[in-house]
Amino acid sequence: MDQAKEVDQVKMEKEVEVEVSADEDAEVDEVEMEMEMEGLVVEDEDLNNAGSDEFHEEVKKFLVEVQRRKQGNDGKKGELDSYTIGIPLLVGKSHPYFYVIADSAILSDPNFNGTYLVYFRDASPNENQTPKVKDAQHVQFHLSDVKIQDGIALIYVPRGKVPIQAVEISDRPVCDNQTVYLFSYEPIPREGKKGRLTPGNVTFAGLEFLRHDCDTLVADDSSRGDQGSPLFSTRGQLVGIIDAEDTRLAMNGEGIRKRLNAMFNRNDECMDAILQHVRTIGDEKSRC
Repeated sequence: MDQAKEVDQVKMEKEVEVEVSADEDAEVDEVEMEMEMEGLVVEDEDLNNAGSDEFHEEVKKFLVEVQRRKQGNDGKKGELDSYTIGIPLLVGKSHPYFYVIADSAILSDPNFNGTYLVYFRDASPNENQTPKVKDAQHVQFHLSDVKIQDGIALIYVPRGKVPIQAVEISDRPVCDNQTVYLFSYEPIPREGKKGRLTPGNVTFAGLEFLRHDCDTLVADDSSRGDQGSPLFSTRGQLVGIIDAEDTRLAMNGEGIRKRLNAMFNRNDECMDAILQHVRTIGDEKSRC
């Protein structure tokens, strides 16, 4: 009889806990609703101009080109050998440098004898710059300033006089059927060419990768197609980087975070923490 009473008592306590939990959830919902009505809660919303020309220009300002060029003569830039899109990950605040993430394929050829450049395709002068922005559109970097991990390269670049803005990586996991935009440049890069902004949807959302159905360029002898191109959300945040071999596949934010951690032998659970570590290294490097 005593055991039966104990069982009944436990059941009653659990029922009370469930009721209390439900009441607490209801109270939280009510508070959030009141805050939202008072304008204290700002919901994460899609950009009203997602997919428009304005949206195109907004995401384009985050991007640069990582170029591999053959040896030039008399100090001149050599012929373009290959390129991929680079995505500025962070910008030094008080020191002139930035870090770019990019597909690592064009940086992985040990037999290549040439130069590596970051090209600011959309650079334009501001009130603090000289008119000769073209001279600053190309900044050379060395392979000693590159870290590579599982298809992703992190490149340290001196900023020079060109304005640059870091991309924001989405901290939300993507979901099936989510709308995304693929940004890519023309197969043969030429100054003045605008990029393509192609809408599509996520067809599969995995832990570190996603699949999408955006129209992609087919790589040929003169280009690498959309390999390394960024995928943006409707909020203008980076949600993926196109794979080097399968352009329907993209590494998501979680995949990027894990590879950055591996580069620096860290185990940071959030993107902000690993970026702060990268910033500290960049600050120290720029002082040398």
